[in-house]
Amino acid sequence: MLILVPLLQAPPCHGRQTGIHNFQESPLSPAQALRPLATLQECGAQVLVASPHSAALQEAERLGFSAIPLPRVTDQSLPIPGLAQAAKAALWSGFSEDRPALALGSAEIPAPRDLLGEVRQALEAAPQDLHVSCRPARDNPCQFLVHYNLLDVFPLYPLEPPQPDATWHIPGARVSTPFPMDWTTRLHPLPPTPGQNPAQAPTIIRRRVPAERISYAPGPLAENDLAWLYESPRQARLVIPEPLLPGIPGIHAVSPAQDRGRLHRVLSRHGRAQWRLHSPEESPLPAPLLFRFSLLRPEHGEERVVDVPLSDPYGPFSLPPDADQVPAMILGLLQPLEEGDYDIVASGPAAPGLWSGSPGCIRNEQTGRPVNGRQDAPLVLEPDGVAVAGPLGRLRDASNLLRTGKARHFTLRSVPDLMSEAEQAVRRMIRHAENQGGAAW
Repeated sequence: MLILVPLLQAPPCHGRQTGIHNFQESPLSPAQALRPLATLQECGAQVLVASPHSAALQEAERLGFSAIPLPRVTDQSLPIPGLAQAAKAALWSGFSEDRPALALGSAEIPAPRDLLGEVRQALEAAPQDLHVSCRPARDNPCQFLVHYNLLDVFPLYPLEPPQPDATWHIPGARVSTPFPMDWTTRLHPLPPTPGQNPAQAPTIIRRRVPAERISYAPGPLAENDLAWLYESPRQARLVIPEPLLPGIPGIHAVSPAQDRGRLHRVLSRHGRAQWRLHSPEESPLPAPLLFRFSLLRPEHGEERVVDVPLSDPYGPFSLPPDADQVPAMILGLLQPLEEGDYDIVASGPAAPGLWSGSPGCIRNEQTGRPVNGRQDAPLVLEPDGVAVAGPLGRLRDASNLLRTGKARHFTLRSVPDLMSEAEQAVRRMIRHAENQGGAAW
C-alpha cells in the first residue's frame, strides 16, 4: 500500500480542530512529524511525502521515504488539505490510478500499525471506493439555523385535466381542482341558484383588485379574465383562459398574479419525480434559493411542509410521490443570507432518515423523539482529517466524492476520541518532550 503524506505549512491561524493535531498545525519539526511513520514502512507500505518545502523532502529521503515536490499549495478543502495536489503529483510521477493508497493528515498517530490494519479492513469490503475516517460531529447540523429573506409566497392551484363532459368544464379555459373558499366571508356573497344546472350555465366570479371585491355573473369568459368558479358554499375553482397559459409542457399548477390578465408562477411536472418552477413575465430569481412547499389537504386538516434547497431555482427538483394528488399548495421562496437583515430564521434543510421539523420542533427520525439538546440529536459524522483510503485516482477526487455523497466512512479505534483544547495542549507538550529525549516538565 502507498502511504501518501501531504506535508504542508498552512497559515498560523488555520485550525481544523479535528481532535488531534494535523501536519499543518503541528509545532513539530519535519523529522519529529515523520519519524513515527517509519513503522508503516516496516509493515511493507511505501511512504511517499509530498511537500512544497525542501527541508521536509530532505528529511523524508533521510528517513528512507520517497519524496515528491509540490508547488505552492492552495487547496485547503476537506477531507485533508493538499490531498488533491499530492495525489495528482503522485500520479504524474508514475503511480497507477488503481494503486491502493492511504493519505494521512495527522502528525500524531499513537498506533500506526493498528491504523494500517483498520484501513486495510475497511478497504476489503469495497476496494474501489473512497473511504474517509470520520468522527461524531462536534456541532450537530440538525440544530443549525439559517437566516432567510422571504422573496415571495403564493398559492399554487393544480389544474384538472381537460374533460369536456365534466360539470365544471368551461370552453376555451382550464379549470383548477377545488380549493377551500368560504363564500360567506366575501363582500359580495354568492347567492345559491336553485335548480340551475352548472353544466349549462356555470357561474363565473370575476376577480377584481383587491381580490375581496368581486362580482359574479354567468359566462362567457374574456380572454384575459382570470376568474373563480363557484363549486360549493365552501369551495371554489380557478378558471384560466387558455391564451394565458404559457407554452410549457406538463403544466401542473398555476398561481395568478395580483393584477388581472396574467400568471405569476407556473409549476410543471415531468414524470413522477421531476418538477420545475417557471416565472412568466417575472424578473429572474436569484440563486441559491430554498423552496418551502406547504402541501395542503384541507378536508383532512393536514399540512405537510417540504423544503427543497436549489442552486438553480429554474432547474429540476423532486417532491414526494403523492405531491401531484394534493388539492392545493403554498410555495415560499426563501433566499439564504450570511449577514444583514433577515425575515425568517429557520432550521437548515431536513435530512430524511435523520431529522425533520422546524426551529424549536426538530424531531429525531431515528428515535421518533424531539431534539431538545445535543443528547437527543441523531448521530451525524464528519471527516476527522486523519485518514483517506482507496485507489490513488479516488484520492485525487476525494473532495468532490465527499461533497456528492459518493464516499464511504469508517471510524478509527486507534486514534483518540475528541479531546478538549487543554487535553490537546498537554498531549502535544508530552509528545514534543519525548521527541526531544527528555521529560515534559
